[in-house]
Amino acid sequence: MNVIKLLNQSAALSDTPSNVGSGTKILVQHDHNGGPAHLVTLKNAAGTTLGSFLCSPTHDYIIDKEPTDTLEVADGITDISVTSVSHMG
Repeated sequence: MNVIKLLNQSAALSDTPSNVGSGTKILVQHDHNGGPAHLVTLKNAAGTTLGSFLCSPTHDYIIDKEPTDTLEVADGITDISVTSVSHMG
């Protein structure tokens, strides 16, 4: 079993870059009724893209990032949620 500690409330990810409360481990979830996979992009504080992935509605992901790095999705995407967490084991 994978145990995580929640560090803040879940919030919708949008096209506005978010550092998710300066968290370093971010739980990314797709509303399972939300439709197709969406591209989630990780950028550094300068706005340079560090990476991206397709967030599927059938999986949850934990992203490891720096406190100043940001996550975002395309305009109009409303079914991706993020929460800062810490890994407990």
